[in-house]
Amino acid sequence: MNNCTNYGTTQGFQDYLEQNKHLSKSEISNEYFHVNVVADAYNKGFEDGEQNAKQNFIDDIISKHNEQFVQNSVFIYILSKRIIDYFISQNCKPCSLFINLSARIPSVIISIPDEYLLDDDFVDLAYSKVFEIRQVYDNVYKKMLDIGLIGSSNLNIDLLKADRYDYQENYCG
Repeated sequence: MNNCTNYGTTQGFQDYLEQNKHLSKSEISNEYFHVNVVADAYNKGFEDGEQNAKQNFIDDIISKHNEQFVQNSVFIYILSKRIIDYFISQNCKPCSLFINLSARIPSVIISIPDEYLLDDDFVDLAYSKVFEIRQVYDNVYKKMLDIGLIGSSNLNIDLLKADRYDYQENYCG
């Protein structure tokens, strides 16, 4: 008459549940919920929480990625303006700035009057500054920032836009 089987083991508990399925109720009894109702609610809450946690995780990743993109973009813009300010201090007024943030390697093009590109002293100073700024970016983000200079005559803005230089500032009339 010993009803005890392998209680105390996982298999024993599984056997107990199998033998006593008929005892389960799914309704409230004297303001208490039966264990199955509690277990079902727990499982549903866990599933909902798991889905919510997954969505929160995805939302957090997207939010962090967007925040990093904005920080990176602002930094590129600030560094570009430092180059432009340097050129102005060297009596060279840049004509325009183009930024491509969509590439794996972000790119900046600064257009200047053609005669400055023919001046070897200015080109040496300009590319020294460009190299310095690229090093600053590399030190912070551990990746390359492509910065180039281009003459302002015969500049084809449509081709630059086709190459995803979507941001543009014009300084010359």
